[in-house]
Amino acid sequence: MHKYGRNRRDHSRFALTIEDYLRANPVTGGLEQAGNSEDVDRASKVPDWPMYGNDAIGDCTIAAMGHAYTALEMYAGHLGTVFPESEIVKAYSAVSGYDPATGANDNGAQMQDVLAYMRSEGMTDQLGKTHKVVAYAALGRPANPALLSQCLKTFGSVYVGIDCPQSAEDEFGREPWTYEPGSPILGGHAISLHRRHPYGSKVGVWDFSTWGAIQPVTSPFLAHYVEEAWIFVTEDWIESNGSTCDGLSLAQLQADMRYVG
Repeated sequence: MHKYGRNRRDHSRFALTIEDYLRANPVTGGLEQAGNSEDVDRASKVPDWPMYGNDAIGDCTIAAMGHAYTALEMYAGHLGTVFPESEIVKAYSAVSGYDPATGANDNGAQMQDVLAYMRSEGMTDQLGKTHKVVAYAALGRPANPALLSQCLKTFGSVYVGIDCPQSAEDEFGREPWTYEPGSPILGGHAISLHRRHPYGSKVGVWDFSTWGAIQPVTSPFLAHYVEEAWIFVTEDWIESNGSTCDGLSLAQLQADMRYVG
């Protein structure tokens, strides 16, 4: 059984937008290009994608964050990070009000609230290391393939929110998620992007972690079901002075976090 738990983004809340911090033309982006023939891989080294309780409670927004850290830490040259499930539940409780003792208030969470929690509190892995977010920003064009590819290559992961259709449940673990016109929406779901295969190489160009596995996804699925997407910056992935990301005004992005409530 799979659970949902992404509450829709509240666009009345202020958020930074990544396109505003790209130094080059915002249409092409100031980030390093990810060529159509390139395999942007932040997944294949990861041996396991824990369920993190998302078969029982609606903590997908936290589980997706846990998966993102596992992958980006691995590809940053550190030991792969795994969080105790208790830490995932603790974060979900803090953000949503969920009571693990009674099961009350299992009402999901907004991804922006999860990012704010990760910036202020963070999550502690199985080795006792606390992982925090330095800065975060929304993608103004959350389903744009070029921007998603560039953000994956630059930041190590992309935190994506979808309106999940029944077809995704039917296809999960068996075939790539694709656009199925008329398929009813079951709920909001948070997933983490980890790989963009070369275009034309396979039907499911994109690989996301969800429900304890890697799920291939097609571009038409993204175009129709992605509702929001976010990048986040960690000290382990990008140096805080921005020297590893020439196309991004990282220092300004970090400075402007003071405006984000």
